[in-house]
Amino acid sequence: MQPIHGIVIAGGEGRRLANKDTDPHAPSKPFRQLNGKFLIRHVIDKITPQVDLLAINGSDPALSEFDLPLLSDLTDERRGPLEGLFAGLSALPSPALLLTVPTDTPFLPDNLVSILQQALTQTDAAAAITRSHNKDHPTVGLWRPEVLDALEDQLEAGHYSFMRFIDKIGAVRVDFGDDKPDPFFNINTPDDLAKAETLL
Repeated sequence: MQPIHGIVIAGGEGRRLANKDTDPHAPSKPFRQLNGKFLIRHVIDKITPQVDLLAINGSDPALSEFDLPLLSDLTDERRGPLEGLFAGLSALPSPALLLTVPTDTPFLPDNLVSILQQALTQTDAAAAITRSHNKDHPTVGLWRPEVLDALEDQLEAGHYSFMRFIDKIGAVRVDFGDDKPDPFFNINTPDDLAKAETLL
């Protein structure tokens, strides 16, 4: 069985949620509270039992309080969440697989990894990404280390679309159906946060 390493992508500013434009001292997205816990803590608690090693991708020194390895972006360019995938794959020891999850998805399934790993095994695809409610969620996925070269080529070409990348490598989509709450509901705005409070 291949070891599985996980990375929580926490490098985005989350300006819509944190209201940084009006309050520069507002907490960044990972540190917004949901039901008395940081958003990122919800994700860490969900994923830790499912992986062999968990790290955080982000540059905020405050992320060190979670006692997990911190992987910074490898460039100063703002290339979106693909940069987090690139950092994780670059640090991944072969032959481990890499799980990526964003910091704003508190309802992740307890069996996320096992389902994605089964999809990889059955299809021999380069990656397995999640889908629910008729929508792809490419930032929640399980990746083989062999995709690193293709990712580096795409980033160097200036293409930062996650959807473009999963289509390029032929990632398999794993449909989790229409369960409620949506296991991949992500929190981008204060309204999203308020809704999430009602779903816990």
